[in-house]
Amino acid sequence: MDKVLVANRGEIACRVMRTARKLGVRTVAVYSDADAGAAHVALADEAIRLGPAPPSESYLRGDAILEAAYRTGAQAVHPGYGFLSENAGFARACADAGVEFVGPPASAIEKMGSKSASKKIMTDANVPVTPGYHGEDQSLECLAHEAQQMGYPVMIKAVMGGGGKGMRMVRKAEDFAEALESCRRESKASFGDDRVLVERFLEQPRHVELQIFADKHDGAVYLHERDCSVQRRHQKVLEEAPAPLLHHDLRVQMGEAAVAAARAVGYVGAGTVEFMLDSPPGQEALPGAPFYFMEMNTRLQVEHPVTELVTGVDLVEWQLRVASGQPLPLRQEDVPLLGHAIEARVYAENPSNNFLPATGVLRHLRSPADAVARPLAGGDVATEGVGAAASPLVEGVRVDTGVREGDEVGIHYDPMVAKLVAHGENREEALHRLIAALRGYRVVGLPNNIPFLVATAGHPAFRRGGIDVGFLGRSLNECLPVGPAALPHPKAVAIAAAARVLRARRQAAAASGADVLGGASGSGRGDALSPWASASGLRPMSRGLPSWRFTIEADVEGSDGLAPHPIEVSVAIADPSALPDAHSEGASASALAVTLSCEGASALGWEADSVTIFVDAAAPVELGAVRSAHSASSSAALSEREAVAAADRSGAAGRATPSRNVAGSGPPTTATEARNGGCSTVDVDLVVGGERIAATVVEEDGSPIGPHGAAAAGAELTVFVDAGLPGAVRLAAGAAATEGSGHGPAMDAVWGGTRFVMRIPPLDVGDASSAADAGAAVSPMPGKVGRVMVKPGDTVEAGQTLMLVEAMKMEHPVKASVAGVVEEVRAAEGEQVPDGQTLVTFEEAA
Repeated sequence: MDKVLVANRGEIACRVMRTARKLGVRTVAVYSDADAGAAHVALADEAIRLGPAPPSESYLRGDAILEAAYRTGAQAVHPGYGFLSENAGFARACADAGVEFVGPPASAIEKMGSKSASKKIMTDANVPVTPGYHGEDQSLECLAHEAQQMGYPVMIKAVMGGGGKGMRMVRKAEDFAEALESCRRESKASFGDDRVLVERFLEQPRHVELQIFADKHDGAVYLHERDCSVQRRHQKVLEEAPAPLLHHDLRVQMGEAAVAAARAVGYVGAGTVEFMLDSPPGQEALPGAPFYFMEMNTRLQVEHPVTELVTGVDLVEWQLRVASGQPLPLRQEDVPLLGHAIEARVYAENPSNNFLPATGVLRHLRSPADAVARPLAGGDVATEGVGAAASPLVEGVRVDTGVREGDEVGIHYDPMVAKLVAHGENREEALHRLIAALRGYRVVGLPNNIPFLVATAGHPAFRRGGIDVGFLGRSLNECLPVGPAALPHPKAVAIAAAARVLRARRQAAAASGADVLGGASGSGRGDALSPWASASGLRPMSRGLPSWRFTIEADVEGSDGLAPHPIEVSVAIADPSALPDAHSEGASASALAVTLSCEGASALGWEADSVTIFVDAAAPVELGAVRSAHSASSSAALSEREAVAAADRSGAAGRATPSRNVAGSGPPTTATEARNGGCSTVDVDLVVGGERIAATVVEEDGSPIGPHGAAAAGAELTVFVDAGLPGAVRLAAGAAATEGSGHGPAMDAVWGGTRFVMRIPPLDVGDASSAADAGAAVSPMPGKVGRVMVKPGDTVEAGQTLMLVEAMKMEHPVKASVAGVVEEVRAAEGEQVPDGQTLVTFEEAA
């Protein structure tokens, strides 16, 4: 095999291509119109267009994929996961066309693809299965009767399901019919088959799955287990290997059962056998504890990296070698178990809004490791990620991703940003590294679940280990971002203001013709790079010090609860030599003193009415290159492929030179501004309360900085402090910020792990009343209207479902916020609707 077509996209496509390159195998990418400039296209040696963005017109078109393989001379197709990876018809079509399908034979996929058929096969192979009904009679009467016989609660599952779709837990008989209908609709939409099975619902099981591998020579092994019990709505959130609090002898029992399951269907390649372990949570699961076969995933799993890190095995390499006819390189007794690994899935989604997937552009993206070198069996090194290699911010961390800064997350595909995996000698070390790496992950432009992941990984129950699948359901409120506090932290706001000063210096230098990269020819504070330069837009105030004012709006606790409170803030810039305590604070001679003042702030929760930080300003401001997510062409992609290949040939996996002194030994270094993904990024070293720390402020590019230090249309800044989570501060445009009466979008500010909410009043609220005031229901996200359930004149109750919007292969209900009568239905079934579009209006009941 010297050329493989990767029939997938995103991080798994990039993952497969990295290993293929290591083996000297050329790669072919396929892409939809939405992915023409995607990372996996840039990484491949060749790329073929499949069709429009919807998966049914591109990545699910087996005929187009085989045509691409024929055109490029690819001898094999690697399906990744999702899309056609578990499609028996596609696997058979590959075999008929003489193209190797990197996966199991079609017969094994068919046997394991049906949950009901697979349960019978497992029973015959003496693999324990969950009690339930797996029959052919799909009538409501039969299914409801079977559920009643086995006793509630029960679980309804799509026969052809997977990935948490087409599953509903039912606790009461009166809820069964509605849950069955919803499950069938989702199953039909996701898998083209609405058949279901009904099983007894285990109240507190653990989800433990075994990674198995089989070759074409009757060899089969298990590569230990993964615990995937941290789930939200059957979607995995954190995965780890090996499973904590699992006795060695029970591990062997489950592993042997998994291999028996693989042999029962003539399996070849990588697969995962999932079990429900019925053992008390928080206690060691001992030999003899009951476990039940749940399903077999006939593909590589999303969470496969944790297995790779604890075994030293490159599973994709094994896939390619087995597909080429080679035997497994290890016997069961030779499979090592090296330390512990935990994976977190970073998604563009909003945990505060029921985890709705988010769409938009990744304005700023920095991972703890753009590419991490890790040892594999035989001493090889595999490099994950996209782009050139870099040293990890946290040792023992791997990042698998398929997106770059400036890329767009759309409505058609899974909104995953990355998989972050931490490895350590033991579970405690791996968990410590995971949390540190998550805190160092920086995403601007889209809501994300990083704060949720940090809280979940740090939860005492998860730290103890051995949690059950219901853990997150019980503890969700403890893991969600905390509610609004009284005020944004003054130091976070001051850092944002300092970034405005440094950006103003760049603007002033550009206006005066100074060399921004090398500094002006003058010396001292009178040159063009000085923050006092007149072109900076800062307004001189008393004693000649630059200053400006802006407005933030925060939720403040009052007698009637939380209420928006506009806060007038002023910022003054000074030479530290003029401040008596500057030397004791540790400020350097080249620093700027940034003082944030807010009259009466101490009464609202700040420690004082003003705070001063010292920001190093000696180094010039540097500019980075701008990359547009929509400008990628075939020539641009070719250039990047050549660059990556050259980097690989020259050993780019070496350590990168740090761009600044984060540790604080010696003087602060560069204040760097780079423009990527439509943002300006300012990295600064500063002194706060005598402590030297690093901060990054990301600002979405807009108008030049004007009077009072604000862009004409306002500016949104996101503050990262000491590798912490982001805090967004919206700066208003002068006095206009206080003229409106509405509320702008909520923004997060974080200092030391504390979350604050700030808003800026809209600049022009107009006379239109909001959709909520008019009595309306809006689309929760971009998507397609799947079902309209009301018509004009219908009477609706508060909480009643009005429509179903389909996005990310899931149904999202649109509900009435109050009781009333429907006036107008503004969208039809099948219609694409944007986020926030009014779908139904109704007159509120008197």
